Amino acid sequence: MRLGILGGTFDPIHCGHLRMAEYCRVKLQLNKIFFIPAGNPPHKKPQVPFDQRVKMLRLALTGYPHFEISELEKHEHTRNHTYTYYTLEKLKNEHPDDELFFLMGEDNVSEISSWFKYDELLKLAKFVILSRPSDPKDHSHDFSFSGELTFLEMSKIDISSQCIRNMRSKGKSIHGLVPEKVEEFIINFNLYKQRGNMTKNVFYFGKTKTDGNKSMKEILGGKGANLAEMSNLGIPVPPGFTLSTEICDYFNKHDNHYPANLKKEVEENLELLEKEMGLKFGDVHKPLLLSVRSGAAVSMPGMMDTILNLGLNDKSVQGFAETTGNARFVWDAYRRLIQMFGNVVHQIDSDLFEDVLSRIKNMKKVTLDIDLCADDLKLVV
Repeated sequence: MRLGILGGTFDPIHCGHLRMAEYCRVKLQLNKIFFIPAGNPPHKKPQVPFDQRVKMLRLALTGYPHFEISELEKHEHTRNHTYTYYTLEKLKNEHPDDELFFLMGEDNVSEISSWFKYDELLKLAKFVILSRPSDPKDHSHDFSFSGELTFLEMSKIDISSQCIRNMRSKGKSIHGLVPEKVEEFIINFNLYKQRGNMTKNVFYFGKTKTDGNKSMKEILGGKGANLAEMSNLGIPVPPGFTLSTEICDYFNKHDNHYPANLKKEVEENLELLEKEMGLKFGDVHKPLLLSVRSGAAVSMPGMMDTILNLGLNDKSVQGFAETTGNARFVWDAYRRLIQMFGNVVHQIDSDLFEDVLSRIKNMKKVTLDIDLCADDLKLVV
């Protein structure tokens, strides 16, 4: 059999790896290609643990019957270093009668001479180098060992794992650069995100400006990204601002402390929102009321919390009732705020609030909430 070998950290695996492997399979008439994730290579340290990189590989290789994962370096990643020489030696011993083809990109050729036992390594498999057809240089003069290499022309693939990691660290979308299931895995496990050095925590959306877009679900959550996108499209959605999902991660990793500049950013965005709405947060007569909703990068039905009418208090509720001329509506909104805030923020059992409401309804001899008047709702509050 003719067996291909594609090694690397796969940190993460991307669409370029798959294109390269499939191209070599067809051109070299390979029966199978082994994807071998590196354990602990001496030239670079993977950002993601071995097991997670293997899981991403499994997701990526689904639907490719000629591709297979080899975990030869699974138990080697805890040692000082893993070397391609020993991995190929093991593979050769497992397949003594098969022809091995080691696949790699042209950009890495210059590093071969620095590999452990590289001169013996070249005897264990045929090294196939993917080169760009537009590159006219004569490979036979580049390296002393070039006679032992086979160059296979292939159009350039402008994707790299490093580029993907950099994009993730900057909050940019990697959609289309990695298989869809791998993208979901990266987002779900919050991989390749920059830690402790966030330059922006709050993202505004409205007529004044919009900071985000639909590609930023991992930063803004599903709701935040979609609201930003609709705002960009000119759809008349209520303005607001979204707190980055990274704040939660920061909070958990810094002993329940928020980023130092978060309060200032919230205040600045709140002031911008007040100007756009012509209202003021906490104002007695024209208070700005906020709907506070939690979100995540992936859909989590039934797991999200909501607090409505944030901005009402004992003073503003009375002034707002006079301004609107609808005291019952305002006192009911205040009642709901107290109940939601108490349950979500202070984790007070919601049944306690319902018990109070039920007692007032029994006292007033009514069945439905809507049968309570403004004075009744004041008693509830």
